[in-house]
This record gives sequence, structure tokens and C-alpha cells, in this order.
Amino acid sequence: MTWHWFIRQPSALTAACRGLLGRRGSASVGVSGSVSDQRSAASVGDLRERARHVTRGARTPSRHPFRLPRTAHELAHALAHAARDPLSAARLFRRPIVSRQAPASGFTLIEVMLALAIMTFVTALLWGSFSQTARVKKRMEDAQERTHTIRVALMRMSREVEMAFLSLSEKIGVEEKRTMFVGTTHADLDELRFSWFGHQRLRADRPEADTAVVSYFSEPDPDDRMITNLMRRETRRLESKDPTKIPGETYVLCPAVASVKFSYYDYKKKEWKQEWNTMGADGLQYLPTQVRISLTVIDERGQAATFTSTARLQVTERVDYRPGRA
Repeated sequence: MTWHWFIRQPSALTAACRGLLGRRGSASVGVSGSVSDQRSAASVGDLRERARHVTRGARTPSRHPFRLPRTAHELAHALAHAARDPLSAARLFRRPIVSRQAPASGFTLIEVMLALAIMTFVTALLWGSFSQTARVKKRMEDAQERTHTIRVALMRMSREVEMAFLSLSEKIGVEEKRTMFVGTTHADLDELRFSWFGHQRLRADRPEADTAVVSYFSEPDPDDRMITNLMRRETRRLESKDPTKIPGETYVLCPAVASVKFSYYDYKKKEWKQEWNTMGADGLQYLPTQVRISLTVIDERGQAATFTSTARLQVTERVDYRPGRA
């Protein structure tokens, strides 16, 4: 900043140049190079001290920062340029202005927190939508599977009832007959037992035939006693004894039913009956022409849904069928 003051004061700059050149010339005559360098350095120090003393109260502009020369050679070079062009010395020793502010990089804590809050809000919205869609999809799949199970059960029951028959070849005086068609009504869960032609022989060298006894009845679920399942049991052959004591297979036909009802159409009396029995002396000697099957379940909304199917029997009168001995 001292040289900036010299540039603005030509008389002071000229006096400083004369004093420096005079000292350098007198010191260099008859003295070795080392002594001349030491005196030159002392002259530079005197000149700096004098410049500081003269310009102590001077106003220093802030737009043109300067640095002082460090050697006598730099000082002489600056004074020589200053004598010819005062601005050349200012440009020679100008100190570049460097900004102390670091360039902005990364994100601030507030920006990061704001981004996380927005991402959390969007994720919550998306998760709510996805979870609702998943629940609806699961409910629809359960409803479709439930409806499919009911339709399969009704289709199978209708097909089997249509193949029911009664035989003329029954032993007299026997309480349990080989062929029968017995429908019993209850409050909600009816029962049906009949003989049919549709048994499939799956075991070789076993006493089985094409005829058997099929029973539909209800039974509590073994895992949850509050649930009632519709069961199906089929014997392996016809015998003149209680069908429950004849070897056979039992399995669930339709799970979780609320009601099972059977209705039988008497074509002779032109009316629907809630019960049908061909056993005993006063039993009916023919079969109904139609059997209506109503199956009620609880849907996914907790409401009762009833499905109905009607089976048309092919043979209503007794046939002359003599089953072989077991």
C-alpha cells in the first residue's frame, strides 16, 4: 500500500528513487559483492521504514491492494517503471483479490429434513393405496374361491342324486335294506342317504361293486367347533346293515356352511315334501322326480348367501337289480 501512495505523490517517488540510487552507487564502489548486497538490503529497509512513516496517516484505497517488494532488485525495477509509468508499478505488485467464501456444495440440514419429510409423506400415500388394493384383491380371491367350492359341491350332489335307485330284490324281514332313499329334516342342517350306481372301484381284489350308499350330513370342524362342515360318506359296497358300519371313506364336501336343506317333489301328489323315506313297512316305494338342494354360507361381508340346485332323477320306480354277495 506504500507504493500506491508513492504513485499518487510524484515528488516523494522521485526523492525515494534518487536516495536509493545514490546509496547503491556509493556502496558498490571499491566494495565486494557481499558488502554491496548487505547495504542494498539496508537501503531497502530504510526506504520501507521511511515510506511507512510518511504514509502512516494516508488513506488506503480498498479496491487496489498491493504487496511490498522483497528484494532490492524488485524495488529498483518497480521504481524504474514508476518513473516512466506510475500505473505499471501498481499492476506489477497488485495482489489478486481472493474470495474467502467457500463455494456452496452439498445440502443443508433443513433441505435434507424437508426431502425426507416429502418422501415419507409420498410413501405413506402410496402404501395406503397399495395396502387397500391388496386387501380388496385378497377379499375378492377368497370370495371367488368360496363360490367355486360351493358350485362344485352342488354340482357333485346333483349328479349323484340323479343316479339314485331302489331295488326290488330286498330281503323280507330285514330291518336294514340294501337300497334306500332317506331324507331327514332338521332345523338348519338336513341329512340325506341313498343308494346309487356311480361307485368307482379303486382297489383291486377287494369286495367292491358299482353300487354303494352315499350319505350327506353335517359335522363340526375339528379345528374350530364353531364352524360346521358338510360331509360326504360313501361305502364300498351294498350290505343289509347300518351304512355307518360298512367300510367307506368320509371327507369334507363343503366347509363352513350355515344351512343345508333338501326338498323332494312327489309327482303323484304334486307337492314338495321336506322328508322322504323308503324304509319300513309304510315307506314310500318310489323316488321323487326332483330334489332341490339349498346351500347357505356366510360370505365375506358377513351376510348369508344361499345357492340352490335341482337334481332330476332318471329312475323313480324300483328296478329288478340283484347285487352280488360281498
